[in-house]
Parts: sequence; structure tokens; C-alpha cells
Amino acid sequence: MNGWRLKIESLDANDDRRHAFIRLRRLIIPPKESALLVTWNAPHSRDIPMGRVYNLYLHHGNSFDQHNHQHRNKVFGQHGFFLKLYDADGRVQDIAGNLDGAAETRDTPAWVLPPGKTADGERVSLQRRYERVMRIPLDGKTSASWGSTSEIPLPVQTYWGRSADIGTPGLTNEDLLSPYPSVSFSEFLFAARGGLHSLPQWIELRNASQTEPVNLRGWHLEIEAQDETGAHRHIRLQLKDLRIPPNQVALLVTQHGLASRSMPKARLYNLLMHHGATFRDGTHRNRVIGLKGFSLKLLTPDGRVSDTMGNLDGDKRTRDTPRWELGAGKTADGVRTSLLRQYDKLGQAFDGTASASWVPASEKPLRVRTYYGQETDIGNPGYVNEALRLRGDQVSFSELMFPSKVGRRAVRSVPQWIELYNAADTEIVNLKGWSLEIEALTGNGEHWHTVITLNDLILRPNETALLVTAAGPHSQSMPTASIYNLLRQHQNVFQRNRGSNTVLGEQGFFLRLRDPAGSRSDVIGNLDGDPQTRDAPMWELPVVETAEGARASLLRRYYHVTGIPLDGKVASNWVSAVNLPLDVMWYYGQETDIGNPGHRGGGPLPVVLSSFRAEHVDTGVVIKWTTASEKDNAGFNILRSQIRQGPFVKITPKRIAGHGTTSERHTYTWTDTTAKPNVVYYYRLEEVSFSGAHRQLATVRLRGHVSARGKLTTTWSDLKQQP
Repeated sequence: MNGWRLKIESLDANDDRRHAFIRLRRLIIPPKESALLVTWNAPHSRDIPMGRVYNLYLHHGNSFDQHNHQHRNKVFGQHGFFLKLYDADGRVQDIAGNLDGAAETRDTPAWVLPPGKTADGERVSLQRRYERVMRIPLDGKTSASWGSTSEIPLPVQTYWGRSADIGTPGLTNEDLLSPYPSVSFSEFLFAARGGLHSLPQWIELRNASQTEPVNLRGWHLEIEAQDETGAHRHIRLQLKDLRIPPNQVALLVTQHGLASRSMPKARLYNLLMHHGATFRDGTHRNRVIGLKGFSLKLLTPDGRVSDTMGNLDGDKRTRDTPRWELGAGKTADGVRTSLLRQYDKLGQAFDGTASASWVPASEKPLRVRTYYGQETDIGNPGYVNEALRLRGDQVSFSELMFPSKVGRRAVRSVPQWIELYNAADTEIVNLKGWSLEIEALTGNGEHWHTVITLNDLILRPNETALLVTAAGPHSQSMPTASIYNLLRQHQNVFQRNRGSNTVLGEQGFFLRLRDPAGSRSDVIGNLDGDPQTRDAPMWELPVVETAEGARASLLRRYYHVTGIPLDGKVASNWVSAVNLPLDVMWYYGQETDIGNPGHRGGGPLPVVLSSFRAEHVDTGVVIKWTTASEKDNAGFNILRSQIRQGPFVKITPKRIAGHGTTSERHTYTWTDTTAKPNVVYYYRLEEVSFSGAHRQLATVRLRGHVSARGKLTTTWSDLKQQP
């Protein structure tokens, strides 16, 4: 991890806020092992290898001395913390914490840290949760992703600091995964009245295992509910016999109700019948989910959290307000509708505590429609809804360019653009007939909404297309067939009085893309998209212009393992191109733009590139690149140009052989011996598949000029212009 950087923010009980940004030195972490960053040396378990312990005070005394940090042994504040890890190329590898990490803000913690000690005064660590099948870490910025080790049965305990500490430093969390199958909340219906009649609420549970049945006998269900009066109530139940076959579901219901004939009675669990002492109260017997707020936590018999959902924190000690609104739970016609959870293409559930993870059944094309309560209900309780998997081949919004005015007085119009990405490996998608729903909040506070139906626009597999607000200059390598001019195609909507070059509002935006059947869709933005509201933005836009006035795009984050886009309605899932080392330098609008429209660098490409560099040596220019993995890779070509926009010419006399399909890292080197002195060069890496398809992976500028004496020279003006 030599050259990696760590950004830190901490917040103490007395509102003392501290920031640090350090560059790590040598720290080696073997595969599937862990290492420790410690604030100082201390007694520790013999099992912890000292070669994998990094002493922050020893290596970075200037950042962690008494003057700057009051206490040299503190990285975490009592009230809040933020950690952001960057690799040597500047790419963000992970983020954790309940603060935003911005030095210019004085934000309050997004969630409350659990107690750091037991009632007996023993120190307790927080352990991150991992997805059971893929071993992917859950979102480190969400409280539900962290569990106190005092509440987890630890087969092995280690310590750093005091032998009485509870934790497992030096052990990987993969070793501590639950032996029980993963059971998650998959659908729920909370509207408890239909007309004058009391109706049951229900909660669907899904067994994600493909092979193991599960019996929930001995499992616990923790409930917090907030009713219309604002009152909170807490319940903890120990479940009785409830068997769920592999990849099937069961229902927890608050009372008896009408049900579809296809629903197996053995998988209906009546809470009132089994836990009458708790649910016999006439006011609450048909209520588990509060109409204002709720939290549900399912725990295995050994105390591990299997799943959490809801808009409350579930903590008895707090009287928190809901983080997001449940809504009415009914259609405009008064028909009850359930909320269905979204799953990725691997069948892994999205965060149950986030509103974006739940979709009203009334908005989805249900293959099978079932009910529990009354026949008019919209939902499919008792049925595994595969249609809600967010497949890797979905079309998503991947990059945005906001500024529409440039110049000293911001009077010259330039086009905005929206990049769409088709993640499929083989499927071509034509967006003809797809709908695009838009809400924009302009600089003067005006909201406007529109919905358009797209015309022909072909998205090839694993490629992108641009929706642009006007014609504009662009990189020569950008195919014109992949550019869709909104003004030209929909003149009646984008009239001059609305600003023909404005789709993305200066203060806020909402975009929803949906196919004609409604089975594929993507939603992004910081507004709610509701034409009936005048809502304020949920978060502020990141940096979209540099200090010099250059436009900068926003790029969406994608899961690096599955290639699935992260929630586009969350601020942290968008990154300004200013803060990223872009592999490809393309533009649409003006040449000084910072972004890469037409190329989505984070996609699941046949070759996943870790680095690409060009350096001068005595014998020429050495091109060096490293791949993290390769798929169907026959080899590489190197192309060169003297200007950023090209054209690029192939300079490798023959293809540089690749490694076919591999998940291992490989490093390649090739030397350009034809580079001339006093010339700026741009080098481009091109991958060639065994089928003969060519794909451009990255572009890099040689840092400096090759002088006549064969030495590398760099001037201050060059540095300012380099991307």
C-alpha cells in the first residue's frame, strides 16, 4: 500500500473536529488476509503478525502529535468519523463513517455510533458486515453495515490494546460469517385499513440459499414502530416453527386474512396467533409496521443480524425521526400496494434501510399477482419475484455534464449531456419507445417537469450513448450514431423559453429511464420527480466546474465486482471528474471539458485495467500497463498521437500477446523507440479480442517533452495543462 492515501475526519463529544490526509508507506497485505492501522504501539495477541501492523503515530507523527490532535491515540471521534482510502492512482477504494469528510462543512453525524464499551467497561470493536455469497463488504457509510462484536458470538478473539477487549483484529470477517442461510425481508404491505375495515399487514421473508432449507425456530425479530401520534414502541420476538425451502419465501402476517389459493399455509406465520400476549392490544394487533416509521431486524439464534430494513434506527434509547417517508401504501384509487425489494443480478438484496431499495408493486409489471388481505391488493406475497433483480445488462445513467453556460459572464451556451450505459455482454438495446422523465430545478428556483418518448437510439453491448441538449464539438473518436440530440428530436418539449440546452437543473435534477414494459428502469437525482411537489434538493451537487472555469462531469460509481450501478439518488455515488484520474480524455461541448463521455471507465470490460503509464528512458518512451483481470483477450496495440483529440496511429509492429481469460494481475511493457525530441505525445492502449473486436481502453500523456539530448523536461505551463 505504498503511496496509498487515507483521509480522516473525527468529531469528539465537545464538538472538536479534526481532519488529516496522509500518504501511507510500505504495508504489505497478502491475499485474503488483513492488516491493522494502529494509533500507537500496545499489548496485543501473539497471533497478530507485526509485519502487518502499521503505526500511524510512528509513520505520521506530524499529523498525530499532541498539538494537532490533542490525543495522539485518536483517529475516531466519540460522536463521528470518516475514513476514505485511495489507491496510488487516486482511485477511491473504500469509504466508511457517519460524517461527510469535507473540511468546509460542519455536518452532524448521519447515524449514532454504537457504544464503544460494554456495561462492564470492556472496549468493543465494530465489525463490518459482508454479503454472504460474494464476500462483498456492505456500505461502510450505513449504520446497518456495522455490528458490535459484543453482540456477535466470536469463535476466536484477538486484541490490540487490552486483553479484555472484545474484537478480532487481524482476522478477516470472512472467517466469521454466519453458518445459517441468508434470510432477508423481500416484500411488505403496511396499509392496515381498506375503507372502514381493519386489514392485516404482512412481511415476506426470503431464503436466499439455493440448496439449504431453513427453519426460523429460535430466530429473533426486533421491531420498532412509530404510529401517527409519533409514539414509538419496541418489541422483541422469538419465532417458532417456520420452515422456508431453498430459494422460497414465507409470510409473517399480523392477523388472519383472505389469501390467494396458491399460497402454502405452512409458510404463513400468524403473529397474533403465536404471540398473542404481544399483539392482543386492539389498537396494535394488526400493526407491526408503523404508519410513520419502522425498523425490523432479523437475528439468527446465535445473535447475528441476518437482515435489517426500515426508516428508523431500531434503538430503544433514541426517539429518532424517520429517515425517509413510507408514503401512503396505496394507489390514487385507494388500492393497497406492497413494496418490493430490489435485488442485483446475483440475487443479493439491496440495502433494506434505503428508500431506493423498495419499489411499489403498482409500478412494476408483476408476472404473478397474489394477495393476502383482500383480493384487490397489488403485490405478489408468497412468490419469488425474479423480475425485480437489477441485472448486469440493465441500461443505466453513467455520467452527467451540468454547466450549460461558460465564459467570464457565463453567457455563452454549451450543451449539457447525459451518458447512458448498456452493461450487457451480448444484447443490443434499442431505446425506441423508452420513456425519459425529467425534473429540473433551475438557478432561480423554478421547477419544471416533462416526460418524453425516445426515438431510435442503438446501445451496443458494453457501450455508451449520449443524450445531448444541442449539437456541439466533440472528440473525433466518438461515434455520431451514439449521439441523440434532444432538441432536434423533441423540439416541442425543449423550446427556447425553457432553455433548449437545459435538462439538468443548476440546483437539482431527477431522471427516470424506463422501457415500454416497465421491467427495466433507472432513477437518479436529488429531487423526488413528483410534479405535485416543490421539493428542495436532498443533497448539493459536487463540483461541476474548476477554479479556471472548465466544465467537469459527474461520474457514477459502479460495484467493481458485478458492474451494477450504485444508487443514483445518493450523493456519495457520484464523483466529480475533477477528483478522478481519467483513463480516457474525451469531450462533448468544448475541448477544455473534464470528463469522458462515450466511455465508462468503471464498466465490466473484457480487460480491467489497473494502470497505464508512459515514461521516458534513454532508449525511448516506455509504455507500462497492468491488468487486474482479462476476458477473451488476444492482445494489445499501442496507438500514438501528437494531439489529444487524435487521430491516433498504431505504432506497434505486431500485437502484444494477452493472457486470454484470467483473474490474475499481469503487467506489460513496450518501448517506443521512434519518439522524437521536443514533441508532446499521447499514447492510447487498445485491446483486441479473439473474435477480432477492438476496444480502446485508456489514453495517457507523456509527462513532459523529450529533449534533443534525450532527457525528459517539464515546464510549469505544461503541468497546468495536463489532465
